[in-house]
Amino acid sequence: MPDHRWLRREPQLVGLAVFLGVHLFIVGRHLIYPDLIAHYPFLRGDAHDWITNGLYLAGHDVRFSARPPLLPLVLAVLSRWSALYLYPLLAQILVHATTLGLYRGLRRDTPANLAACLAAGWLVNATWLSLSFEVMADVPAACLLTWSVLAWRRGGDREPGYVAAGLFAGLSAVTQQLALLMGVPALAALLCFRRQDLRSRRLWAGAGLFLAPTAVWLLYKGSVTGTIGDVHNRQWSLLGFHTDAIGQYAFAFVAFVGIPAAILIAIGAASFAARSRSRPWCLFLLSTVTVILVFFVFFYSYVSPRFLSYFYPLAIFFLARGLLFLRHPVAIWGLAALALIWGSFPLPATGGRLLLWPAPATYLVAPATAEWSLGRRDLGALATEAYTAADVLAASNYRRLAELHGRPRPPRGLPPETFSDDSSAIYLHAPPEAAGDSYGVTSRLGNLLLLRVKFLPLESSEAAWHGLDVEPLRTLDGRALFRAGIPGEAGSWILGMSAKGPGAAKLERLAGQQPRPDPEQVDRARRLAARIGHVNTVIRTPDGNLEPWQLYLALFLPTTELHVVGPAMEAQTRQMLGPGTELARDGDATLTEHRLFGRRWVVVE
Repeated sequence: MPDHRWLRREPQLVGLAVFLGVHLFIVGRHLIYPDLIAHYPFLRGDAHDWITNGLYLAGHDVRFSARPPLLPLVLAVLSRWSALYLYPLLAQILVHATTLGLYRGLRRDTPANLAACLAAGWLVNATWLSLSFEVMADVPAACLLTWSVLAWRRGGDREPGYVAAGLFAGLSAVTQQLALLMGVPALAALLCFRRQDLRSRRLWAGAGLFLAPTAVWLLYKGSVTGTIGDVHNRQWSLLGFHTDAIGQYAFAFVAFVGIPAAILIAIGAASFAARSRSRPWCLFLLSTVTVILVFFVFFYSYVSPRFLSYFYPLAIFFLARGLLFLRHPVAIWGLAALALIWGSFPLPATGGRLLLWPAPATYLVAPATAEWSLGRRDLGALATEAYTAADVLAASNYRRLAELHGRPRPPRGLPPETFSDDSSAIYLHAPPEAAGDSYGVTSRLGNLLLLRVKFLPLESSEAAWHGLDVEPLRTLDGRALFRAGIPGEAGSWILGMSAKGPGAAKLERLAGQQPRPDPEQVDRARRLAARIGHVNTVIRTPDGNLEPWQLYLALFLPTTELHVVGPAMEAQTRQMLGPGTELARDGDATLTEHRLFGRRWVVVE
């Protein structure tokens, strides 16, 4: 007969597991969309770039920005299995498993009933739950980081779980590099309490598992991109000490966890600090959280509330300590309920809202500054907003999931197989589209086409269209698509643009005309493309218009880091690139090489 005594010993674990299973079913069934790229509604921020990296590793000829590899590898495997749509469900499974892990970690010094409630409340926090829907690396990396901390503690006062802790930290580091900072709290705990463990084989095995994945990744990235540091996304250039984000993260933290939880977490952190002089676990957890917060608040200049997702799972230990500090059961359970309800209260709009009072729902609002792309809020223009119960209910994560999943989804249109014989694509943007939109437009369109996509201004290229053989295709994702070729040249390219803009009608008219390419200009473009290779490229146009050979060059070049610079950006571009070295001349065309963010750039003029 099977032994069921553990059910009687720890019914709270059974109850939590049942709750998590029901919650996973409710949430997971609404996160399954047959076409993740075209229809999934939570592809915000860098989501399309993460998917692009996964498609690249799956063998597709798309833009590769050398993101940390674990999430792209998961997406690549799912893509090869035609199961990319399952990723949001897998992410939820990881989040729910982490909730069980947090319960086990809390259970060591927290009553079972309170530990189960805190773990369940951690999961349904409004901000955390909405972040877990996104196809981004921060939540998976935070979960793996949490598992690393839990594994370290599992050894108790004997030898910590060095091997498992190193493995999870290493996996987190190749999901997002933040976990590399885990070496600091680990070293602090070792030097203060466990110097004898420096001779432990398990410790060094864990250290190897921690560092090896990142070392392998850096070697691969260096061989593919030419640098182990900065690549397309400029993360390294964002590092530097600053103090102007303290208020931003303080507001975002209180908005994330809620006012009651923020107060209790502060009390619990103070208690951990007092006990860290004699307890290795307290020192390790406190130093881990401190390293995370110090890095984002003081050393990473891209400000985003989502980075608090690394802190949030670990803060539950501070929350538990803050509650137990009260000692009286009524106070503990009353404040626990208040903190969990407050944190799970829906946010009627994204970003910059802090719940002041739940009934009636009143929020403190910090409007976005002009630097909206950095996630900054204008803390000097705070205002209050009140919402009705119906508004709050409509903003619930669960209501949003059901409504979004129930909406009719337009067909994708042209399948990606349609473009398998095309070399690459160019998106021709026109006002009000800005060059700054290139990141989102090219990554999403590239994922839909399974092609590398370049971003060029429409008005600069119109004069050179007469040399192209154009075939209209159907619209895709609200964008008109055309297949373009050069008579006498092998291969074809996709031209995309807004279906509502003037360029689409002009290309439609051009489709019925005989193309008139200049063979000499085509030859020049081919020679220059061969000389440049797969290098970031800037094409300078003194009068703002591309000559035919420059448009052909844009088609021939394999790089997606292609920029057309007219008179308005001339001075800024020269200042940014600095002096260069002449590479080659071809008639009146000159190539000069420059270095920017550790990578080669070629200027064509």
